[in-house]
Amino acid sequence: VFNSKTAELLSHHQVEIKQEFPREGWVEQDPKEILQSVYECIEKTSIGVSNQRETTVVWDKLTGEPLYNAV
Repeated sequence: VFNSKTAELLSHHQVEIKQEFPREGWVEQDPKEILQSVYECIEKTSIGVSNQRETTVVWDKLTGEPLYNAV
């Protein structure tokens, strides 16, 4: 979080997320761990931004649970 007038850094927080490599060239992450890291960053800084670029997660419409890891 930066001061909008001076660009001074006011607060920051980041969380390292575990990566899994089930096959060569594949990278997966636990969607619940991603979501929990966003919650933690919001709590620590009052704002949260997550950029996973081309990561995809499919969530069950009824249960809200992820169907598989983020790929």
